[in-house]
Amino acid sequence: MDESQLPLKIHRPLNNTTILLDPEIPGEGRELKLLTNLPAEVTWTCETLEITDAIARLTEGTHELIAMDQRNGSEHRIVIHVKKL
Repeated sequence: MDESQLPLKIHRPLNNTTILLDPEIPGEGRELKLLTNLPAEVTWTCETLEITDAIARLTEGTHELIAMDQRNGSEHRIVIHVKKL
């Protein structure tokens, strides 16, 4: 199956993942690389987080991330929870 027929799958983060911010590491671990099986075909958005080049800048709270498949406009949504350690 060629790439144009593959369905979009989100690899990271998984839905309902809880991410802990750690004050002992540089930047508290606030950058999260977003990953799908089709990185060149996806646009990531979130109403509550800044996302640049498939990297989310994390803040405390619950956030809905949307991966839009540019080939057909379909959206895949996941929720993450971010807490301080």
